[in-house]
Amino acid sequence: DLKINTMEYVHILEEVLFPWMDEKFGLDNVVLIQDSAPCHGSKTTQTLLARKVPNFVKAQNWPSNNPDLNLLDYFLWASFKIGVDQLKASIIKNSKKIPASDVVAAARRFRARIEAVIEAKGGIE
Repeated sequence: DLKINTMEYVHILEEVLFPWMDEKFGLDNVVLIQDSAPCHGSKTTQTLLARKVPNFVKAQNWPSNNPDLNLLDYFLWASFKIGVDQLKASIIKNSKKIPASDVVAAARRFRARIEAVIEAKGGIE
């Protein structure tokens, strides 16, 4: 849900993406496709891309909101979700293995930790 404006996006393109793409592949060897985010379709962005990236697909030539044509949508986010689901299951499984006595012992040490933070005026020594 991150939203960036045109100027921020252009800055990212010029300072991060273009140098990286040029070093790794050469700008002539890259096809750059964007979705319909407002900062992607702005005149400033479109003009910059037309000038810097020869194989740039203009916003009006690409279907908006089409997950079938977006690698992030049809592959990457699903792959991340699988990984996150597996990680969540592993955390739940392993948290059930923590002995109750360890939790009780940690809770008993909590007051001393708080007192140390108060004594150090916010820092732990």
